[in-house]
Amino acid sequence: MAGKRKAAFEDDGRTVADMSGVGEARPRLIIPRGRRNAAPPPDETAPPQAAELLTREEKRMVAFAAIRAALLIALIFIGGAALLILFCVHVWFR
Repeated sequence: MAGKRKAAFEDDGRTVADMSGVGEARPRLIIPRGRRNAAPPPDETAPPQAAELLTREEKRMVAFAAIRAALLIALIFIGGAALLILFCVHVWFR
């Protein structure tokens, strides 16, 4: 084993991993820097966003509807947890 020599390396031209972006700096995670290739400013002829189409009252109604939906889901989970606790207490302290 110690007397055997390794065969000479031959490059067959296959790409195992693309290393073209290795020299570029990694993006920062905590405080991101500005982009080098920032997107151009939005065109004034672009259609308005959905938030711009709603009136103040409609935005308030959407917010309250989202809060009600979240509370409904929370109440379902709380009720399920209460039923589980009652079932466990009933079974263990019989």
